[in-house]
Amino acid sequence: AWEVGFKGQALDNRLTLSLAAFHAKYTNLQVQATQQVNGAPLSIPTNAGSAVTKGIEIEFSYRPIEQLTFLGGVTYMKARFDADGLPCQLAAQATAVTVPAGAATPTNSCYILSGSRVQDIRGGALPNSPNWKANGSIRYEDNLSSSLVGFVQINGNMQSRVLFDLNQDQELDQKGYATADLSLGVKTADDKYQLSFFIRNLTDKRYVSSKQRDNMLTNAANPGNILFFTSKDASRYIGGTFRVSSACALVAPC
Repeated sequence: AWEVGFKGQALDNRLTLSLAAFHAKYTNLQVQATQQVNGAPLSIPTNAGSAVTKGIEIEFSYRPIEQLTFLGGVTYMKARFDADGLPCQLAAQATAVTVPAGAATPTNSCYILSGSRVQDIRGGALPNSPNWKANGSIRYEDNLSSSLVGFVQINGNMQSRVLFDLNQDQELDQKGYATADLSLGVKTADDKYQLSFFIRNLTDKRYVSSKQRDNMLTNAANPGNILFFTSKDASRYIGGTFRVSSACALVAPC
């Protein structure tokens, strides 16, 4: 594995920019694969795969004036793996071809070996690894009085499509999406007390954090039983916080 990077400042240190490139290779990737055990197919956890992740990451901060701050970052990552003997995705099982024992097996195609439908993946997408991710925020903060400071901030996040299934089931995915959060509040000039209100997922963008086939109900003849899992952040909600900070010095107790 390797990583190289650069970090610099410009515009009287009001602009900070960092850039990194990375590459990592992993072997002995543990997967649930079908192996021949005493002449019979058996699905067992095994070190049957390898993976490569590579990409670039850019982050920046910009403060054109004292009261206004921009933060952001973009990551492009390509995470791919190779593995043999994985179960076939459901949509491909009906077209699986039979491979005689000892014959060469196809890649990225479902085949039948000793009665089991399996596939050898080459260049498959690792689960939960979107190619693109980005985030950004804009914050404005200014004095309301000699003792109070007001602020407003908006945050945004986006990611590209992601697969949830190592077997490359194309229906177990989440399309690319973006969300935004808004917060505003006041705090004391010494930052000891802060009161803020927020709206999470401002546009009420619905998305899932995971999908899987219902093992008890799903088969090739009845493929549509998919379980969806979501989080609290997948719907809009409103709240508030009150914070008390304590900064105690060794020579000056609180």
